[in-house]
Amino acid sequence: MPPLVVLSACHTGPRGSGAVSVSDLLLRQGARAVLSTLVPVNVIHNASFMQRFLLYLGESIQGTEPHINVLDVWHRVQTSNVILDIIQGNPKLFEWGWSPEHGTPPVMEFMQKRSVGNMRSDRLYKAAEALLLEIALERGQESKVRGWLKSPGYVPESMMYTFIGDPASIRLKPSQLVQKRVEIPNTQHLG
Repeated sequence: MPPLVVLSACHTGPRGSGAVSVSDLLLRQGARAVLSTLVPVNVIHNASFMQRFLLYLGESIQGTEPHINVLDVWHRVQTSNVILDIIQGNPKLFEWGWSPEHGTPPVMEFMQKRSVGNMRSDRLYKAAEALLLEIALERGQESKVRGWLKSPGYVPESMMYTFIGDPASIRLKPSQLVQKRVEIPNTQHLG
């Protein structure tokens, strides 16, 4: 059994629907952590979410990302998915977000310029909304975008998932501590 099992489909780990779930059984069989979904998920959003999760896992293992364990990677994915969570809440907002009508699509402008250094972890969604509205204002589309943000609204994709087990215990790179080899002299005398 691998230490991490990812069940990326609808209803793979519903809680409260029975005494035991597939996720629970995987833990019993030796997995240290299981990532699963609680409810149906949007396949496009899920694909983007899981792609980012697997990318950051791989980069962390290679040492190009600073994450030490699986839980660190999960937190990174949760916080870097904000813009997609927001624009996928409304089809018109999604279309506007990817439209190159006024040059760079708003999503790309957000990711490459506006969000850099302007996102506080305690207010990610509010900060992202404010930056999107700033872009919309400059493009003369603020009232439309404000309306799309309110109707029907959005739910963070990460709320659809659950981690059970101990993802923090799955280290992605060797400990930074250097272990010294201790030589113990042989004190036994051969008679």
